[in-house]
Order: sequence, then C-alpha cells, then structure tokens
Amino acid sequence: LSHLLQVRPEDVLEKALHMVETSEKNYLYKCDQLKSIRQDLTVQRIQNELTVKVYETHARFALQAGDLSEYNQCQSQLTRLYGEGIAGCHLEFSAYNLLCVMLHSNNKRDLLSSMASLSKEARLDETVKHALAVHSAVSSGNYVMFFKLYKKAPGLNSCLMGKDDISFT
Repeated sequence: LSHLLQVRPEDVLEKALHMVETSEKNYLYKCDQLKSIRQDLTVQRIQNELTVKVYETHARFALQAGDLSEYNQCQSQLTRLYGEGIAGCHLEFSAYNLLCVMLHSNNKRDLLSSMASLSKEARLDETVKHALAVHSAVSSGNYVMFFKLYKKAPGLNSCLMGKDDISFT
C-alpha cells in the first residue's frame, strides 16, 4: 500500500514528462526519469496517448544517444500500443523500426515481416520511403546512394544510419 502512495497521478506524470523534454541534463538523467515515469504508468495500468508519448520521447532520446538497447525496449512497447489503436507517431516509428532491423540485426525474417506489415499509408510516408530506399542501397551495396540518403535523412533516421556496425550485403 505504501508504494502506491508514492506513485504519481497522470497529471503529475504529464508535467514530469514535459520537464524531462525541456531539461538540459544529460541522457542518463533523462533515461532514469523516463523509466520512472514509465514505471508509474505501468503500476497504474495507464495505457493511453500519454503512455505512447512517454515511450516515443524515450525512444527518440535513446536514438540520439545511440542507446539501441533502450530504443528497442521502447519500440517493442510502441508496437504493442499502436497495435491496440492508441494514437501516436506510428509512421515515424515504422521507419525507425525498419532501419533498426535492416541495419542492426541479421534477422532477414524480421526485416521481411516488418516490410510486409507496412500499410499503404506507411509506404507513402516520406520517412518510411527513405528507410526503404536505404534498404535498397544497402542490399545492392550502393555506398554512394547510402551516403546521399544519410545526408538527407528525415527525422532521426540518420541516428540509425550513422552507426559503425552497418554491414553491406
């Protein structure tokens, strides 16, 4: 019972998220704060647009910091939340998911599954089209096209493209 008294209500969590978003502190601080917000949401079984916003914010900070492990945790929750019909930036995160699977995992089945599950709406989105063009450049070994795409990457696509562990097939 005492641990429930320490859980922040939804309106306070919304303010806490805003403080993290506008904070000048480093990534580790923001990561800890966002994990704490996520935990409070989980304990209260809150699954709504605020939950999505918290995971999207955390995922973006993780991408910018190069923390793929934390990003992947957020991405898996976002996939579930979007699947439940909760609104958010699902097209942006479809593109990040594609790039992450394509550039940072050797699992062809996951890549094919991610590509096959793209909606018509997603295929028309500029961020997703960019990710698909990156796939084409990587799979054909076209370094020149890859770096052209890197230079004009929308959103945080370049964060996933700038990693050292990318392998051209």
